[in-house]
Amino acid sequence: MRPAPDEFRKFYASGPGRRAAARLRQAVASQLAATKTSRILALGHCAPILDGFDPGAVERLALALPEQTEIDAFAPDGRNRALAVEELHLPFADALFDDVLIVHALEHAAAPHRLLREIWRVLAPGGRMILVVPNRAGLWVHFETTPFGEGAPFGRRQLRRLLADGMFEIDHWHTLLAMPPVKILQWIDGPMLRLMPGMGGLHLVRAVKCEGARPMMIGRASPARGRARAIREP
Repeated sequence: MRPAPDEFRKFYASGPGRRAAARLRQAVASQLAATKTSRILALGHCAPILDGFDPGAVERLALALPEQTEIDAFAPDGRNRALAVEELHLPFADALFDDVLIVHALEHAAAPHRLLREIWRVLAPGGRMILVVPNRAGLWVHFETTPFGEGAPFGRRQLRRLLADGMFEIDHWHTLLAMPPVKILQWIDGPMLRLMPGMGGLHLVRAVKCEGARPMMIGRASPARGRARAIREP
């Protein structure tokens, strides 16, 4: 079940939420190639991660939230770049965006495959998806006081298979937030990630849109036996 909008606001206003948002902002910023011609879609509840991002630095930035979510003006100049959407039927033209950022969306989707297909549709050829989802092997999924403790977490193999089926090719992957959202434990978060890099509470994946199914290796051809005979027309 997806947390209510007030739960997201309450968490990101708390100390653990502010620290998590700061880590996510830094990690996401290193993956987004924002230029004056960039067209970016942020899907889910991405506003805390985009806090401080200048929408004027890109050609287009759309913040798409789930239906029945209260919409506020996102851009600092008051122009509303946020809208409520039905995630499985995004109201955008094909191949419109260069990058899609997804936070607090895939783990709550009733049909993750269909959501990835919609994202594939609105991405331009060679477009990139930056995905943040809870890691089943991490500790954060056991803390329901955070939004990452709700929804369906993903194991590494499961997520890799899901993205391949959705025609995405992974080109960057790491985990972050190894220690649970307890302030006294934050000082060992970095050492823990270096010691066990796959145990972070969140997966951060960057994947590129593929243009179609790749050929599959099904085995080696065996040499033909016997002499070939020409087929003559009757």
